[in-house]
Amino acid sequence: VHIFLYNEVPPQEFGNIYSLSLHVPQFSNTLLQEALIMRTPEIRVIFVASTGKRLLVMDYGQVEWRIAAHLSQDEQMLSDIRMGRDAHAATASLMFDIPYEEVIAAKNTEKEDLTPRQKEILKLRSFAKTLNFGILYGEGANKLAGQLKISKNEAFALLAKFRKTYPQL
Repeated sequence: VHIFLYNEVPPQEFGNIYSLSLHVPQFSNTLLQEALIMRTPEIRVIFVASTGKRLLVMDYGQVEWRIAAHLSQDEQMLSDIRMGRDAHAATASLMFDIPYEEVIAAKNTEKEDLTPRQKEILKLRSFAKTLNFGILYGEGANKLAGQLKISKNEAFALLAKFRKTYPQL
């Protein structure tokens, strides 16, 4: 998570932007760090901008996916990015034949309001997310099978379908 300090100039105009990297070692590489900083008001109030300045909190969401799309020039990946689609929801939609809008609806539903179908869709989005990052970081069927708690043969089948879904990656 990076916190940018800028002087009344929108960041897209590149005015006086200073990046402060926030590293919390005991929370690194977990969703907890993001949850604490981005979503917990009690934590966010400790960051105070100087008079006349603002704080802007940014997360580099799915940046690895975007870089991979650029490098591979995979048409499906690039199309999803141009359309502003969530990479993991798009992968789940394509790989598990679920309408993209249904995946996003499940993702945006409060946990206590999820239907059994939405819970299953979120599980498939989680599978897709694991596949997306696993492929990018060179994981094979054995590692994916362990992470997804599926058989090695099922992992091989998912990898094969993934390669058909994103043939240029």
